[in-house]
Amino acid sequence: MIAIRCELLLGSYQAADPFGSADDIEWPPHPYRLHAALVAAACEMGGEQPDAEAVEALRWLEAQGQPKISCSERPSRRAIGRSWVPRNPTRGGEWQRYMKAGSAINRVDRTFPTAVPEDPVVTFAWPDAESPPERLAALVESVTWLGSSRSPVVCAVVGDPPTPPLVPSARGHRQLRVAAPGLTEALLKARFIHPQPVSPPIAGYARHATEPAEVPPTTEGPFSELLVRRLVAPTQDAADAALLGAALRAAVLSCAGDDAPPALHGHDPDRGHAAYLALADVAHTGARGTVRGVALAVPADCTPEEAEACRRAFGAVNPLVLPDGRRPLRLDEADGLWTLSAERWVGPSTDWATVTPVILDRFPRRGRSPEEELVASIVNAGFPEPEEVLLLAGPPLRGAPPAGALRGEMPPGMRVHARVRFAAPVRGPLLAGRGRFRGVGCFLPERRT
Repeated sequence: MIAIRCELLLGSYQAADPFGSADDIEWPPHPYRLHAALVAAACEMGGEQPDAEAVEALRWLEAQGQPKISCSERPSRRAIGRSWVPRNPTRGGEWQRYMKAGSAINRVDRTFPTAVPEDPVVTFAWPDAESPPERLAALVESVTWLGSSRSPVVCAVVGDPPTPPLVPSARGHRQLRVAAPGLTEALLKARFIHPQPVSPPIAGYARHATEPAEVPPTTEGPFSELLVRRLVAPTQDAADAALLGAALRAAVLSCAGDDAPPALHGHDPDRGHAAYLALADVAHTGARGTVRGVALAVPADCTPEEAEACRRAFGAVNPLVLPDGRRPLRLDEADGLWTLSAERWVGPSTDWATVTPVILDRFPRRGRSPEEELVASIVNAGFPEPEEVLLLAGPPLRGAPPAGALRGEMPPGMRVHARVRFAAPVRGPLLAGRGRFRGVGCFLPERRT
């Protein structure tokens, strides 16, 4: 058994989620972050060259497999400020511009997302490790930061770690970057020989099997099922969500004919209304916001016969013709793509972020803030009242469109991007606002429960 205890001296951890947008927090700290910090400490111990005994200790550690992690489950988020930092110089024309131009053109804005956990201690444990190298303890104690230089830590090797809430699991929903044999050499090569980004392996993590489940029961939303189809040759982005939603509604109603159930057309005010959605590629590194598929959210109050009629009409749509006369869009099965999986959009989760902005049901009146109107719009849509609401100046997810970039006919109203947190997990799809039935006001779960 070996465990490394890391105490965050400032009570916070600053690192961006490599699988989300630049504003998303990485939590818990990935094991790769710890290994990279240990490599940096080995280099500092050795002076011009890394300490040889420390490098051997790192090779031993990377061969021990994936560690169990003990940490606070749900850290709070510190307000994200923007800072202007120097642009990295590149060769060619960019290099000359960097050297000759004024400082204004050489600076770019960056955000530094910060997590503030209830307990500032994070422990990584390898229960099956035996006979650790003697140099490892001194190396661990030499680590001064984790994730970012703005996250100073004090680390030590301990013998009795707490019960880990997160353990490696091939079926775990949390994806963390980890260490593996060869990572130490790759980091040293990137530092001394050929500077370049290092791509560490990724492993799944899940809750500890013996940990008692203390998660509150899931609150069901107004939809019972999400039907998904894939766009064969996607050409639209998330800003076309309203266009695609209107086109999908017209196509589904045409296929349903005169026997269309009330859920599809929404003319019965006492019955649930189906939502027509465009599912975009968002919330990961390199996401461009391209619409990969379309979906139909079936209301929970549909009878089995009405739900089957919705499935038949939705499955019969092919191709999907946009109202502006563009070429038809061919549809196919989702084929197991994670972007188009119902679980990605349904959750359940306590934390949600907007993909397309919410059009508030009302403009904020005197004495009422936009946050209060957003809460009212979520409640009006059939979901519980969130306990925390954070309005944002721009999209919270990489690839999501700005509030003013939407195309197509939409109802008037104030448009907002936001993150919301509920007291208990909520099952989606989470849709809110005046355009929720036409693909606008769509949220994405940020943390599956």
